[in-house]
Amino acid sequence: MRAREALLKTRESHDRGWHAHKDKLTWAGRVVDSINEEVADEIDEALLQRLSDHERRALQGAVRAQERMTKLEGAINSVAGSIGDLDSRFSRMDGQIRFCEDKLLSWGDPLNNLITQVSNIEGANEESRVTLSTIAEMRDDIEETEREISKVLSIFDMGA
Repeated sequence: MRAREALLKTRESHDRGWHAHKDKLTWAGRVVDSINEEVADEIDEALLQRLSDHERRALQGAVRAQERMTKLEGAINSVAGSIGDLDSRFSRMDGQIRFCEDKLLSWGDPLNNLITQVSNIEGANEESRVTLSTIAEMRDDIEETEREISKVLSIFDMGA
């Protein structure tokens, strides 16, 4: 039971400490805001001397955080500007792409006619290859027939 009471007292003490710390951080944040509004680079030494080490570190941390926030805002603005520039470039490119698409569409019929003619030529070439192959086979047959006729004639020439 005593351990539980001690734990509750410790927790209450911790909660009070946390709330006090939170209040000091809130106060430090307000101080930073007011300093930023009035004098960004100068901090009143008398004010710093009255602060505890913990409060001074908290204030310095808040100042550093504010400086980081300012740098981040600058970076965000730079990125936003770059995005705007890219957007305008993309818009110009979109117009150029549409122009090219229109040109390609206008070339559609002539290209289709050309493709048809090329297909017809390819078909005629294939027919020519088949014909040449057939002629080569016929030439081989004719040569074979001529050899056989020569053999037969030579037999008749020998017999005469």
